[in-house]
Amino acid sequence: MNLYTVDNGDTCELIAKNINITVDKLKSINDGLNCDDPLQPGIQICLSTTAQPTIQIYARGEANSAIRLWSGTILVLIGIFALTNM
Repeated sequence: MNLYTVDNGDTCELIAKNINITVDKLKSINDGLNCDDPLQPGIQICLSTTAQPTIQIYARGEANSAIRLWSGTILVLIGIFALTNM
């Protein structure tokens, strides 16, 4: 999730234009966002519902490690790999 903190003078139209989406799309990913009233500086709004992937690497002993790739709360890949001297 991509969050943005509203600055003085920000409007839904300006924010949507800056990230190349429509105001309707901005409102749809921010349930309850009222674009008819001025936005309150300091509030955070979501700019995207796409979760950024998270990669976790765990060392297991000297030679083997595990890797996990998360998309939000969903584990999408897990693997074990061996470390070797080159």
